[in-house]
Amino acid sequence: MDPLPQEPTFSHQLSKAFNSPLSPTSETRSMHSPGTNSTERTSLSLFINLPSETSSVNLDSPLAFNSLEFSQQLPLQSPTSLLSTSSSIVSVGKERKLSIHKRAKFPDLTSSTLFYDIPNNDPLTDMLTRHATTDHRKRSLSVNKPFINREDLDIVYEMMKQNSWWSLAVSCRKRIINSEPFELERILFLWYCRILSLVKLRMHSLAAGELDRLGNLDRQEFQYENYPEIYPDHKAGSIVPFEFLVLAARIPAYMGNSQETINKLYKIIFTCKKMKLRLKYSENTEEQQMWASREAQLSLTVVNHLIEMKDANAATSLMAYICQQFKTQPEVWSALGRIYIQTGNLKQAQCAFKHVEDLAREQKSLDETILLNSSYVQMAEGKWEEAWHTLNRVLEINHRNSAAANNLALCSLYMGRISNAIDTQESLISFAPSTVGNSETVLFNLSTFYEMRTDNSLEKKRRLMVEVGKWAGDGFSVDCFKLS
Repeated sequence: MDPLPQEPTFSHQLSKAFNSPLSPTSETRSMHSPGTNSTERTSLSLFINLPSETSSVNLDSPLAFNSLEFSQQLPLQSPTSLLSTSSSIVSVGKERKLSIHKRAKFPDLTSSTLFYDIPNNDPLTDMLTRHATTDHRKRSLSVNKPFINREDLDIVYEMMKQNSWWSLAVSCRKRIINSEPFELERILFLWYCRILSLVKLRMHSLAAGELDRLGNLDRQEFQYENYPEIYPDHKAGSIVPFEFLVLAARIPAYMGNSQETINKLYKIIFTCKKMKLRLKYSENTEEQQMWASREAQLSLTVVNHLIEMKDANAATSLMAYICQQFKTQPEVWSALGRIYIQTGNLKQAQCAFKHVEDLAREQKSLDETILLNSSYVQMAEGKWEEAWHTLNRVLEINHRNSAAANNLALCSLYMGRISNAIDTQESLISFAPSTVGNSETVLFNLSTFYEMRTDNSLEKKRRLMVEVGKWAGDGFSVDCFKLS
């Protein structure tokens, strides 16, 4: 399958402890402003490319450990290929289709009874109604967007890129119900989009319920070899998109059962290992790399859940194993170092970061990564002034580095320069409102800074919420504004 365009993956709200998961949605240690009695939390960005609920990675990426900002987990099969598959089936004559219906038995995937009704409400719109003036309450909800009834599958990807998850969930339901039972590839692709939409809308119980109604995705009914008349030239294997299997495995963790998710992920990892062995002597190196990348990405997901379960030993052991598999990838060594920082093992963190510096002798353009790693160690040691200068050097190299800008604001806070911290965060949002402005980390920190520094913090947070309402997608968490 062909990979789709990605969007970045980094962190959203990081606000609890250093020993909490280093993931795009993880949270870091409670930090207090010096010289104040404030107990508000601010967030340190320790970015690792670990999939999580609100941001995930393309498992088929040829460079599995590329750091991206805010990437969605988009299906690997392109709309064109899906349309061509459907067209080839629909183009079969009416008699042929009737003949297939009579001879083959298809799983019931198109019944309306498989779906739950989803509420038509938006938390951000509700909060705007309570806190904003009438002129500022308008919000471009996806339900009103003109493309909702278009039949072109390209629109599914357009909805994803626009974070129009409510519209996508409704649209997928309609498309599934109106599909022919033998269009299995298309139906399962739409089911993946439907479940993903519910997860993005934070409707985890509904997503789990609909998955239960679908049944076991590994059963024989979902194998290509079960339908030789429809897929005569296709190799044996599962019709279910790989991302759908991964998403289904991750659902229990969203419901609070990380151990079940880990068990299911290891089952998929075992499949990846088997495919690697099967292709070991094959000339298809591209497919070998694909399965190796999938195994690595799934292993990173397991690391994420192990840290959530506070099993630091297992997490660091697995991460060290990944590093040995990808010895020349500086991103994985940096990730290992940041995990060690979270567990308080600075000595091991520095060893991991030293490996990145050794790689810099062989690979160019690693100055940004090396400086960012150094800033993490300096911040962990409480050397805020040194970290502040280091992060400024990072931003001189790449002014789009939102991790560096966020941590620079945090350093300013600890140095007693709260006004500078506010300016840094506001500049970061104004520079890229549609991306950085959707980062719950940045918005949570800025709301905290407002409360620490200004008397009219409530009004400032309301104005911030109004601005975010102009570009935020469906399912956006309003907790980062700290408004009741």
